Amino acid sequence: MRVWTRTVLLALSAAACAHPDTSARPSPHDDPRPRVENAAARSTDARDGWARFLGHDYAGSARSYERAFGANSGDDVSLYLTALASLRAGDTPAAMTWLTRLADLGSDLVPTDAQFHDLAPNPEFRTLTARIAANSAHHRRSAESFRTAEKGLMVEGIAYDPVEGAFYLGSVRRRKIVKVPRGRPPADFVTPRAGLDAVGGIRVDAGRRRLWAVSSADARQDGFTEAVGGRNALVEIDLGTGALLGSYPLSEAGEHVLNDVAVDADGRPFATDTRSGQIYTLAQGRRSLAPLFDTPPFLYPNGLTFDDEGKVLFVGDASGVHRVDVKTRNVTRLAQAQGIPLVFIDGLYFVRSQTGPRLVGIQVVAGPGRVLTATLSPALDAITRVEILESNHPSFDAPTTGAIVGGAMFMIANSQQWVPREPSETIVLKTPL
Repeated sequence: MRVWTRTVLLALSAAACAHPDTSARPSPHDDPRPRVENAAARSTDARDGWARFLGHDYAGSARSYERAFGANSGDDVSLYLTALASLRAGDTPAAMTWLTRLADLGSDLVPTDAQFHDLAPNPEFRTLTARIAANSAHHRRSAESFRTAEKGLMVEGIAYDPVEGAFYLGSVRRRKIVKVPRGRPPADFVTPRAGLDAVGGIRVDAGRRRLWAVSSADARQDGFTEAVGGRNALVEIDLGTGALLGSYPLSEAGEHVLNDVAVDADGRPFATDTRSGQIYTLAQGRRSLAPLFDTPPFLYPNGLTFDDEGKVLFVGDASGVHRVDVKTRNVTRLAQAQGIPLVFIDGLYFVRSQTGPRLVGIQVVAGPGRVLTATLSPALDAITRVEILESNHPSFDAPTTGAIVGGAMFMIANSQQWVPREPSETIVLKTPL
């Protein structure tokens, strides 16, 4: 999430919807018959809304997100962002109207003071915030699993090795990877001496005894200088020794931010580039990274994961979750039932259980963060239902990624990356699936 998150949060804190219909719409969960969103319309309008928001065209962003909501009447993320864009456009009455709609929908997306700072003193805003916070309290199932004693790590990535029963935590600030063995205290596994920059997403390839990690220069990392700005690489680490086996740089021109990583059945890593919208993998000869697509197909991609066979790649971006056929380079946005949209997913994971295939994702950008689970069709080509597993947890302070272990996800609750603050311990929550 790293540089991507800082850019996004600055933007979020930085004839649109002037007279919206204020009548409350029923929640799609009240209707037992699943209804499918207008996928093409919602995807187009959501992409346009986010692009306009980042371009500071807030009135245009509000209009686009209003249309996105029209394509999915349970889309509380679009409601939230319509309100925020309206406020940034200087239309406070419209912002309050849309926040009222958000509360009436029964959403759990609590408007944050950092994003809605101009409304923070408004008593009506405080009342609406309390209503939505009460909704979020119904989605509380996580408990603290462990925490690090070292403060200020800014942990972005977490991974789990089932062979040793150990967790690995990637630090943005300290430029290192910490190992948390079962029953023993955390210890540095890869130190800054290995030449890492800020560590982003990490994944374990247990069978090949490899740990893959994103390493990208970040202004918040120890020892940062402008000379290293823009440096991005994917690194390969020996799980047995912590030795750096390879560093594969991204050398293409332009602005890039490598973010998260997933590994296919053959042990080949793939990484999202949030800034360019591209996916990168190892080039022939394994000396550097190569783009997967001729033209980047995504808008702010972040979380990605393979299915349990390591063949089907899922990528989350600002408009939804996409299924990627790596061999043909075909990309298809997953259609979903009306309701909570699977957008702005940071950590993304595939789970196959007795109830069928699912995706689990940590949703960011709108509100303090929440954990969602999305039931997939048997063919893995559509989302049939989205449910909230966790929302607005008291430990949340920029939640990022997770690791699936058995029937639970262990997630970074407080990466502490969204706004400057006093450094604290890193908290890992356990969320039953």
